[in-house]
Amino acid sequence: MLSNCHEAKYAKVNRTMKNVTREEFECSETIEFYNKIMGGVDLADQVANVYELDRKSCKWWKKVFFRLLMSAVVNSWIAYCGLKHRKTPLLEFIVPLAKALKASGKLNAQYQRRRGTIRPSKTS
Repeated sequence: MLSNCHEAKYAKVNRTMKNVTREEFECSETIEFYNKIMGGVDLADQVANVYELDRKSCKWWKKVFFRLLMSAVVNSWIAYCGLKHRKTPLLEFIVPLAKALKASGKLNAQYQRRRGTIRPSKTS
């Protein structure tokens, strides 16, 4: 890792192993700082990748849009779980949200589809 605000010093950190024991390791101050500050962002990215729509045929701007949309959904899910003080599964949060957005889009549609095709007469 490269950093311009940390020196090339090592710090002692505690890590939890798979067998639930804690061991002390040395790592650079840069990595220690990153792990201390960026833990929540990495976790939100990990959750957002569970339902990611990554298609090769998708245009780049669609990928950016859906990535930002999923980040907004995950952030709102985290806030919702914090307010309700209970952990709701992400899928149980996404499905009603998608249905509500779909219903809202139908209500706010400006143009309605015509029921038949009416051709203009030749005289007009």
